[in-house]
Amino acid sequence: TAIIRQTYSNFEVSLMAHESLHLFQQWGDLVRLPQPRAHFINSGVMFLLRQDEPALSQILAMHRRVGIRSSVLDAEEKRRLFPDVDFSASPPERRAAGREEAHEVVALYEHEAGFADPIGTATDLLDAARAMGAEARFRTRVTAVHQAAGRVTGVALEHEGHTEEIATPVVVNCAGPWAMGLNAAAGQPLRHELVPTRIQIVSKQFGERLRGRLPMMADMVSGFYGRPEASGNQMILGSVKVEDEREAVADPDRYNEVADAPFRERTLRLLQHRVPTLG
Repeated sequence: TAIIRQTYSNFEVSLMAHESLHLFQQWGDLVRLPQPRAHFINSGVMFLLRQDEPALSQILAMHRRVGIRSSVLDAEEKRRLFPDVDFSASPPERRAAGREEAHEVVALYEHEAGFADPIGTATDLLDAARAMGAEARFRTRVTAVHQAAGRVTGVALEHEGHTEEIATPVVVNCAGPWAMGLNAAAGQPLRHELVPTRIQIVSKQFGERLRGRLPMMADMVSGFYGRPEASGNQMILGSVKVEDEREAVADPDRYNEVADAPFRERTLRLLQHRVPTLG
């Protein structure tokens, strides 16, 4: 979903995100390309929390320590900045029990957050690397990591039926979901298991005319997050629930790439309940 935020549960990750944000804010200077494809959009991100959220003071203290610009929106700011958001919508468990009483939530707003085009970002980084002498091979599989005397000596590649050997004293494994298999093939299992995991997201277009703009938001009360696309008439949505990030994938080359219907319906229902203007 390409969300660039700085609020995380520990200091080190928030600090890393804070530094990364500065890179995206000055993307052209980083990649040094005449016409970068990726552009950072400063939309801000709003975290919706329960009134009794015990971690709020700790989050704000960490923000000050890192240097993150944030504030808790008061009632007037919430209505003025985001008139389409229902800040008093009941949490899902209260709705399920038929209790729709008002439940005003706390809105913690991170002012400098935003998003960037993920494909454009990757392409810009690739072009910048090529300008520095790097080569890229697409649709190429690593079939073996050669070793001698306990040291890496090279890799074997396969591309459309053709094989190739590259001699090298260093191999950097940044294969994401394939990392464990690659290390196992090299006879170097990782100390920590990395589990390929299916994370569902939903993309929803809407033609209704909103009264204002929608921010990126992480609704920690209802259990979803979303961000608008640059066009302003589409939202990309996901879940903030831990249980929705535990679906292990046996083969990262073969998995269901379409969101499940129950997940899609639940997520869109939560969005509509929080943003009733969408209808």
